[in-house]
Amino acid sequence: MSDIDNKMNIAKKSGVKPSLNKIIVFDLETTGLPGLGEIIEIGAIKYNKSGSKYKVVNMFSERIKPLSDFWSEAAAQTHKIKREKLLKCRTIDQVLPEFLSFLENDYIIVGHRLGFDCTFIRIFTEKLGLEVPKNIVLDTYKIAINVLNLDKKLAKKHLKSHYDLHLKDLVKFYNVSYTLGDNHRAYVDARVTGEIFFKMKNGMKLKQLFPASFDTIQFVNMFGAKP
Repeated sequence: MSDIDNKMNIAKKSGVKPSLNKIIVFDLETTGLPGLGEIIEIGAIKYNKSGSKYKVVNMFSERIKPLSDFWSEAAAQTHKIKREKLLKCRTIDQVLPEFLSFLENDYIIVGHRLGFDCTFIRIFTEKLGLEVPKNIVLDTYKIAINVLNLDKKLAKKHLKSHYDLHLKDLVKFYNVSYTLGDNHRAYVDARVTGEIFFKMKNGMKLKQLFPASFDTIQFVNMFGAKP
């Protein structure tokens, strides 16, 4: 029995039944990589399935004041958040407990390259002495490359030997629009990732979607190394 099968069985015995009918999609913006950077924005969308469609039932969105001076310019070019915009925001010790409450344990968590986001949440959860979530997680990046082989399909289409799949590629492939505003606001990317996930799962069952666990999924950087 795999680790994820064991955790799903334990969850069921405790009365928690993870289901694809209840999904939370989340995204972070940070000042750098795990171990160096801090979380400066959390965005999450909570969905319940009603009939054949998913409906938004709640949303979490908050920017966070960093506690250190570390500020990666590479990260800043991505999220485009100005330091001065964060000065009056609450700090991670005030925001994170609320976000952890938002992550109800019978919801499946979805994100793109989710190991990055889960690693950050684990780091700061442990620093604050809080309980690390153990939700089942699904990564649209891993589904795309391990289940649907989209990296190979796009590499062939673009006459490349390798194709590094980004969220923007899935947005284009699945013809998803940024209906909530500009990309790289955490809640906007979460909404877009959700729309991509609902299209890509296309009737597949949970075990077919490369499930992992929030408390163990790892971040691997572009060089293949863990932080």
